[in-house]
Amino acid sequence: MFEEDIRKRNNLIMLIGCLAPVVLAAVVLSLKFKFVLDSNDDAMLRAIASGSYTGKPDAHLIYMMFPLGLIFKILYSIAPGVMWYDGIMCFIHFACLFLIVYRVSAVFKRLSNRITAAVITYVFVLMIDLNHIVLHQYTVLAGVCVATGILWAGTYDFSHKDKISPSVITITMILGLWLRKQVFLLGLPILAAAVAYRVFARNETVNERFERVRAAVVPTVVFSTIAVTSFLAEVLAYSSPEWKAFKEYNAARTDVYDYNKLPDYDDNADLYGSLNLDLTDYTVLREYDVAMVESPIDASTFRAFSERADKLKKEWEQFYSVPRKVMLDTMNVMYGKNASLPGLLLTIVGFALLVLLVIKDEKLAGIILVGAYAYNWAFTAVFMYLERLPERVTFGFYLMELMLIVSIFVTAMDRERTVAPSAFWQVLVGGLLIAIVAFTGLSAVRSLMDADSARYAKATEWSEINAYFKANPDNVYVLNTSVSAPMPAYMFTKGEEDAFNLIKPGNWALSSPVEAAHLEKLIDTSVSDALTGSDNVFFVMNAERGTDWLEERFKSVKLTDSFAVGDYSYGVYSVGK
Repeated sequence: MFEEDIRKRNNLIMLIGCLAPVVLAAVVLSLKFKFVLDSNDDAMLRAIASGSYTGKPDAHLIYMMFPLGLIFKILYSIAPGVMWYDGIMCFIHFACLFLIVYRVSAVFKRLSNRITAAVITYVFVLMIDLNHIVLHQYTVLAGVCVATGILWAGTYDFSHKDKISPSVITITMILGLWLRKQVFLLGLPILAAAVAYRVFARNETVNERFERVRAAVVPTVVFSTIAVTSFLAEVLAYSSPEWKAFKEYNAARTDVYDYNKLPDYDDNADLYGSLNLDLTDYTVLREYDVAMVESPIDASTFRAFSERADKLKKEWEQFYSVPRKVMLDTMNVMYGKNASLPGLLLTIVGFALLVLLVIKDEKLAGIILVGAYAYNWAFTAVFMYLERLPERVTFGFYLMELMLIVSIFVTAMDRERTVAPSAFWQVLVGGLLIAIVAFTGLSAVRSLMDADSARYAKATEWSEINAYFKANPDNVYVLNTSVSAPMPAYMFTKGEEDAFNLIKPGNWALSSPVEAAHLEKLIDTSVSDALTGSDNVFFVMNAERGTDWLEERFKSVKLTDSFAVGDYSYGVYSVGK
């Protein structure tokens, strides 16, 4: 009974001890830095969820799954003045940081060891994740949630007394799914590897392993049920003819602009002629301003672009060794990514653990670790072939693999935790950890300060641009996203920066019911008609860009005003036939 009291006291101490630094970090970062939405995608997601884009909250967030959008819609409907999107995203991020730190510390029995493990984990995770905590991106947050679930699953002891772990694993993994399903699917093999090693790596009897498997059945069924239900809800939410048409259109548009690229007009005039598109239409499409093309642009149009681009790519592959190119590019990218802080940690820690596992003859752990690194290479090679490897995706992927390494280490060393290392090894390892922590901390803080300065400036510029728009509420302004992309927006605002009179023709909501609701709030006609038939529609773009491509579409392009934002000058142009 006495030991049980000590255990409960230590758990309470660690709960408070792990929570307090995370809360402190949240307070310090909020005072020192302004939290920023790092991409215009997040600004659009918040605008749709809050209702500032369509006039009322909407659960169709397109890239986030419908159940999460529905939660936001309910919250914004109940209390529209609350900054739900901003606050919930920050809360999830800091909650995951706490869950990672607490879980690693809980593996150890002695209070001193738990405190040491908590401090080391807190510093490492905070440092590598510092940029993304301050500069929010929903894809990164999905990776953080999935990585947290992988750690808890890989360290779960499958005890029937442990009611918390299955809930944490389910919640974090489902949040990752709702935030970005592609990231969730990317992490499923890593989750499976962590669970498999946890079940089969111990020197136990068949019956004991069977008990572990049986203990995992109910949580797995619950998790799978919620996941399947989420996908069904997604299908039903986008089952209307309008949403089906948009999903088909958006998939084809993404395939062209993000992967296959738009075929050149001069070399593919026959294609554009068959689609009733002229050189002017091509110029506008090249500028990502789909809404300005007078000829109908739908999914079939983009499929034709994608098929031609794919054909050209295959023809190119006949003359160049694509496998060799992909291999060399992958090696270069892996070198560059591994030079980043998360990549460097993944490489060093993974190699050190592999050596340790070889010494200890931990065959299964070694196989899983090598398999995980091979998965990393395969992941990189595939994205290199597609010519698109965003940092926001690789960060989440690296964090997942780091959590897999931690769970393998914990399980592999579990049988020897009672063996105290000698003083020599304690001093050596302690000094090494201090050096690594110091290097990690300085690198992360410097990186954050550099990145934050740039994002802070862009967020300020974005606010200034919207201030200009709001000064003339009766006008409709079109911001050309290919030459003046929407700037990152501040978090913890009520969404006022998403002005109702701002149309962004290059955004991914075009041709969707969400965009239709937005236009209905703005004008009683289409974007193309508004641009050519109204006298209060103005095109806003960087003045240094020039208006040649606009003049290809419109007979009349007149400069009506200009304003400076930061280091850039913007021209305000009226357009007409």
